[in-house]
Formats: sequence, C-alpha cells, structure tokens
Amino acid sequence: MPNSTEDSKRASQWIEFWNDIFESNPDASKNMDSAFCPPEPSPDEQLTDEDPEFLAKCHADVVSMANGPVVWEGQLLTRSPEWGLVWRADFWEVKKANQDNPSRVTCWRRDDGEFGMTISGCQHEKLG
Repeated sequence: MPNSTEDSKRASQWIEFWNDIFESNPDASKNMDSAFCPPEPSPDEQLTDEDPEFLAKCHADVVSMANGPVVWEGQLLTRSPEWGLVWRADFWEVKKANQDNPSRVTCWRRDDGEFGMTISGCQHEKLG
C-alpha cells in the first residue's frame, strides 16, 4: 500500500529533524553505536525543579512532529551528570487511530547547551 501524502510529510519532518541534530552535533553521526541519548532513568539522576522554557520547547517539538495535539500521560524531569536536564514524558497522538501504547519522548539539554530529543513508540515502564 503506498504511503499517503500525510505519511510522506511526517517522514520528511523526521528526516529534517535528524539532519538538524546531526548538523548541530557532527560527531553524533560518527558515533551511532555509542550512547547517543539518555537511557531510561538511572540512580545517578536527581529529580529537579521545572524549567518552563526547556519544557515549552520540548512540548512544542513533540506537537509539531505529531502533526497535531497530543495527550500527555506521565512525565519525569531529572538532572543527569552526563546528560544535564532530562525530561521524559509519555503521550498519545490524538490523530493516530491505532496507537496501542503511548509514545515516549526523551528531551535533554546538556550543561554546554546542546539540545536533543528522541521519541520511541515502544512500550515502556510507567513514569513517576
């Protein structure tokens, strides 16, 4: 079955997003086998106060990639010695009719200002 125009548009958005990530961090594409994004929450992470500007950027990026509204489920904001500020949240895409599990976004901002984001459709443990 051929992809719809909407599927093609979303795929182009993802390609553009990852191209931007690799452009801002050229070593990322060279080190794909190394840890490129924060793993699931670990004992070395500490809960932290909200950072409204950071959270607003993460929320906006997810909504733009989902191409519409999302329903947030659980979320967790931590500080990691390696990754800096890390926000993990589960969400449902309103326009996605056959979503069995929520998607998980992991958004981070290292202490040097580097920003990154990953989204996974895999089933995860509940946050919080």
